[in-house]
Amino acid sequence: MRQWLLAIVFAVFAGTPVHAETFSEFLRAFEAKAVDAGVSREVYRRATDGLTPDPNIPKLVETQPEFTTPMWEYLDARITDGRIRPGQGRRYGKEQGAVR
Repeated sequence: MRQWLLAIVFAVFAGTPVHAETFSEFLRAFEAKAVDAGVSREVYRRATDGLTPDPNIPKLVETQPEFTTPMWEYLDARITDGRIRPGQGRRYGKEQGAVR
């Protein structure tokens, strides 16, 4: 649960911070967004209780291909027939070769 919540938190806010804030300020401010999205305060507080920032995250974000590769190169490298066909097969309940 914590990893899922942190992944969402960092995905939402990795791009452009408005101002520097402490991690605890961020967690408090983000609680309202989580509650608006349907997460109860109790669940949010249980999931974030005792969390500390990972000092490696800023460096990892700098090298993450979603942020360093031009969009079309990124998509071309990741959206391939080899990924699409199995997904279509699962979606339509057919063997991979039957869906075209």
